[in-house]
Amino acid sequence: MACIDKTYVNNYEDWKKVVDYAKNTSFTCPNGIVLNLIDYCYHKYTEKEIREWLDRSKEVPVLNTSNSVDYFLIKYCPLEIVQNRMKEVYDIDFYNSVKNGTSKYDTFVKGQNVGKHFKVIEKPKYNKLAKVFLNRSKRYAKQSYDVQTDLSVDGYNEEKDIWVMNDELGRIDSNTATTNCRSFKAICRKIMKWNFPIGTKVYFFGRYIGEYGCIQITK
Repeated sequence: MACIDKTYVNNYEDWKKVVDYAKNTSFTCPNGIVLNLIDYCYHKYTEKEIREWLDRSKEVPVLNTSNSVDYFLIKYCPLEIVQNRMKEVYDIDFYNSVKNGTSKYDTFVKGQNVGKHFKVIEKPKYNKLAKVFLNRSKRYAKQSYDVQTDLSVDGYNEEKDIWVMNDELGRIDSNTATTNCRSFKAICRKIMKWNFPIGTKVYFFGRYIGEYGCIQITK
């Protein structure tokens, strides 16, 4: 999920509190994705650098967090400065729903209406394995497909090899999944393992003209 806003502090002591908390804090989403708070923290500075920065500016950024990280911060972070920032970013109804465990993230259920079959919308014109020349080598590499979807998703998580849906907690690496699939049959098998809902259109493409295909998930 995209980073949407920054948390600022106006003194070194608050900056250090947040950084120390971030260094020792991680959150695990229901889908198994781990969010390490330090990855969203401006922590690679010395005390001298922060104080000099504050001399030039009234505030310095300490966090730049995603919706998913914000969910966990609202729910668990003990730091008042962070909670105050969350109340500025989100309306009070959403803030309270996270605290009460009734938010859209709490009620999200993955895997509903999953399709078991597919129909071909467009088949790649080049069905044979394409060859891509490797630099400084006489060898050739077999072509592989990248995948995108029209589904309402935030994006693809490479570590877990899953697509993170809207209203699902997680971290995304890209809006495209890069695969090792090198044939039409292989890419279709891969897509079906992602358990997309019925009706989803999934697009896959290679490097050459005509290396484009689309299937739609069916019941």
